[in-house]
Amino acid sequence: MVTIIAILIAVIIYALAILALKVFSKKEIKMMPAGEKILKVLEKLKIY
Repeated sequence: MVTIIAILIAVIIYALAILALKVFSKKEIKMMPAGEKILKVLEKLKIY
């Protein structure tokens, strides 16, 4: 159980790092499944 929690925390930190470092361009985000919605949320949060 502790391993699963550690993995989930690592995934969240990894995702936040990708967003903070702006690894993906807006075009690449739009290409993802539900990319338009993700991009709208990121723009509302002033991340992109």
